Amino acid sequence: MLHFFRLLRKSLIESGSMKKYLFYVLGEILLVVIGILIALQINNWNTQQQETKELKGFIRNISSNIKSDLEELRALKELRDSTRAFSTNFMNAVNADFISKDEFYKVWNWTYNPSRTRYFNPDQSGFEGLKNSGYLSKLQGKALEPKLYEYYNLVSEIIMEQRKLNSFIENLSQKGMEHNITQQLDKLRYHTNSYSLNFEDESKIILELLRYPAFTGINTRNRDQRMISDLYEKIIPLGEDVINICEKEIK
Repeated sequence: MLHFFRLLRKSLIESGSMKKYLFYVLGEILLVVIGILIALQINNWNTQQQETKELKGFIRNISSNIKSDLEELRALKELRDSTRAFSTNFMNAVNADFISKDEFYKVWNWTYNPSRTRYFNPDQSGFEGLKNSGYLSKLQGKALEPKLYEYYNLVSEIIMEQRKLNSFIENLSQKGMEHNITQQLDKLRYHTNSYSLNFEDESKIILELLRYPAFTGINTRNRDQRMISDLYEKIIPLGEDVINICEKEIK
């Protein structure tokens, strides 16, 4: 092809027809411009395809992260509801005049005791990767963008609220350890051989220990708090919605 154009150019020059030669030059320039435009278009298409592939990769990671989050959130919600019920029973027990052995076993165990604090640890790697990639702007105008911000804003709110509650509980729990109250209750809970028949003396001692201000403070605060439970109830269906939108985006 290049050889043909060289021969044509040589022929036009030798013919002495300047007009034909100029037309040839203009045609050659036009072909070069068209070739460049086609190459740019192909390059842009390839770039767009690559960016779309990478964007879908980030969205796929976000979907996977949120699925993992929701498993943890459902377990935490169930646990949070159980610890609130535990604290209600605890406060009812310490406000009574007598506590039985069975009641004591229920209100002094570590399965649902709020002193055993738990934390929500979300996986935000996909969303952070998307933000750092610069591709987040490609979601503008799509349903996914506001949903992502809504979800991760709720994540931040949950982290903040649980940090405040757990910090309060951990500080008071430490006081129970420092003043040997926890250890005394553990001993009474797990060393039952010396219990008296009617349990009256033990009941008085146990109630006095359970009424230690740190423990009543923990359980009153835990019983009455609804913020974290409400946030769990709000974020779980939102997360499911985000996952559904993500799945549509990556198809």
